[in-house]
Amino acid sequence: MSKVKTENAFPRYKIMVNHLVQGTAAVFATIFFKMVFKVVVEGEEYIQKQKYGPYIYASNHVSELDSVLIRTTLPIFNKKSTLFAVCRERKEYDWHGWRKFAYSDWFFRVMGAYPAIKGTHDYGTSLKTLVDIGNSKQTVLIFIGGRQRKEGETIKNKGGTAYLSWTTGLPVVPVAITGTFNLSYWRIFFGRQKIIIRFGKPIQRKELFAGIKDGDKKFSSASSRITKEIHVMIQKNSLVKEDFRMLVKKKKLQPVSNI
Repeated sequence: MSKVKTENAFPRYKIMVNHLVQGTAAVFATIFFKMVFKVVVEGEEYIQKQKYGPYIYASNHVSELDSVLIRTTLPIFNKKSTLFAVCRERKEYDWHGWRKFAYSDWFFRVMGAYPAIKGTHDYGTSLKTLVDIGNSKQTVLIFIGGRQRKEGETIKNKGGTAYLSWTTGLPVVPVAITGTFNLSYWRIFFGRQKIIIRFGKPIQRKELFAGIKDGDKKFSSASSRITKEIHVMIQKNSLVKEDFRMLVKKKKLQPVSNI
């Protein structure tokens, strides 16, 4: 299977709008998350070397807050930090209440989320918009397993992430998020929920496809390398959370001084 050439560039005015809107929203989101969550960022040194992008950030997906959280861990006013996210078509979401009205196609586009077209059985057709974005040297965020999954649930391997790297030449950064699953309003505003976002080492295209032969499973085989790395990183996050619990417990058990 040969590399797919993409001639169309993503419209510059859309890039500028997404930079402006997402950067402004990131200011307020950062303040909010610092107030209500304890966010721990691991592995930031890996993405600093290339000044935060352009990359393909490939993450697990446990909450609708994930994309916003990842954005708030990146420098707010760095253009390479603007995330052009891969989402599903709106008709595929089963939203209720206020989300049904707030999460419109217009809202997604302004915030930099563009859908992968389902049912085409062709990466080039399904991910054409995201390929154009990547070829415009913009940073892409993709949830490698698709839909939201419970923490610890096996990530379903899909080849879209590897295809984007193959066609755009962008390195892939594995991302592991823990602590955002099944958040309630009570835990958000009173629990100071601990959230860990871990960035892995960027995987260059040549390294990602090393030893993989052309064929129908070329992209899924390459993507499986990313999912395996994310699973390892999730386990590391779990150890950090356990150490944090032990530290809090130890502090609570310390005797009070009589001085």
